This record gives sequence, structure tokens and C-alpha cells, in this order.
Amino acid sequence: MRTLVVLFMICLLGSAGMTASNGHPFSFLNTDYEWSLVVKPVTKDARAQSILDKFSRKIASYKSVVADFTFNIENPDAGVKETQTGKLYMKGDQYRIENKDFERRSDGKSVWTFFQYGDEGEVQVTESSDEEGELSPQMLFNIYKKDFYAVFKQEKVEDGKAVAVIDLTPKSKDIPYFKIRLFFEKATNMLVKSKVFEKSGTTFTFFLDNYSTNKEYSDSFFIMKKGDYYPKYEWVDLTD
Repeated sequence: MRTLVVLFMICLLGSAGMTASNGHPFSFLNTDYEWSLVVKPVTKDARAQSILDKFSRKIASYKSVVADFTFNIENPDAGVKETQTGKLYMKGDQYRIENKDFERRSDGKSVWTFFQYGDEGEVQVTESSDEEGELSPQMLFNIYKKDFYAVFKQEKVEDGKAVAVIDLTPKSKDIPYFKIRLFFEKATNMLVKSKVFEKSGTTFTFFLDNYSTNKEYSDSFFIMKKGDYYPKYEWVDLTD
């Protein structure tokens, strides 16, 4: 299953409902869409590029990064309005994403995804592979460099913070969204909000708060062990 980890943070790529192997749906971002790039000449926006590069370098400089996120899904025509909250941890190429019914961890080589629905649940184990479309949160900080056109829009006050607003347009025609709007706090150069606009009329909004950096986490914090879940929860190893 090709899944795109969406963080909270750059939160860049499309959406679809996640489904565990027994058919239970889970509402968290992922995608199976192919990338078919549209080749056309585009003049780079130096101001947008500078802001994005500064953010990417800043994140990469930290030993670890932790952030709280709130994730809103809205589609007025479909009567959809949903909110999820959670926390993301990063250390080098390792990461851990948590919310009430879902958890994903990766040590940079393997990916463990835990779904819970009532008293039932399962862990899916996959390999971390760029070729199969598995993108880590760390990689999402740099994906704009090749898969999007970036344009600086404006400076404004958003939720009481002075922010710089950048629009990203995907180079692929086959992506289910047409724009991503990023809000960077000017005082910290950190991403505080992003909005993904789907062609279907659905809007995904991510709010980021309570950043903390350079905390110590053991490597085991980013690994799921079978004995901690099985036999209470099904353990599905898709790496075999």
C-alpha cells in the first residue's frame, strides 16, 4: 500500500481514507496517486524559495523536533466537517506520528502503522521506500524543490501572528488538489498553518503549535515491537 505520511507540517500531498487490512476505514491523509509531471517553463519566485529553504535548513539543523497539530477536514457540499489532533516527533530520519486512533513510527528503514477501532486494532509493517511512494515527514520539508511551483503571496496577520503566505501549485495534472497554501511565522520562520485545496471542494487545514526541539529520544521510541501489540491486536507484516 503506497501511503503518504502527511504531517502536520508541510502536509503537502493529497488525501484518501486509510483502510486497514480488514476493511475498517481510517480518516487520515494518504495517497496512491501517480506523479506525472507537466513540463513547462516557470520562473522561480526567489522570495518564496528563500522562505522555504530557510525553513527546511532550520528543521534539518535540530537534533529532534516535536510539534502538536490540529487537522481539519471540511466540505460544505458533502456535509463533512471533522477535526483530529495529534503529535509528531522527528529525529534524523526517524519519526513518530500519534493521534487518538492512529499511530505511525519509522526507524528510517521500516514503517509500523497502528490502527485502532473500538476494541479491535492491527499493526501493518512495511518498508520505508521512496520508490514505492513512502515519504517521510523529513522528506516533505524538501519535496517542494522538485514537485511544486512556489509563489510568494503576501504578508499578513493570521491568528495574531505576522506570517508570510506562500502558495504551492503541483506540477502534476493528476493530483487531486490544485493548491497548497503555507503560512510561515515571520518571527520564528516556522510553519504554523497549511491549507490543502482539493478539486473535489474539500479543504484540509493543518495548524501547528508548541514546537520543541533538541530533546533526547532513544531509537526504540520510533519502533513498534510485536510483543507489545500481538496477540491482542493483529500483526500484519507486508514486508515478506
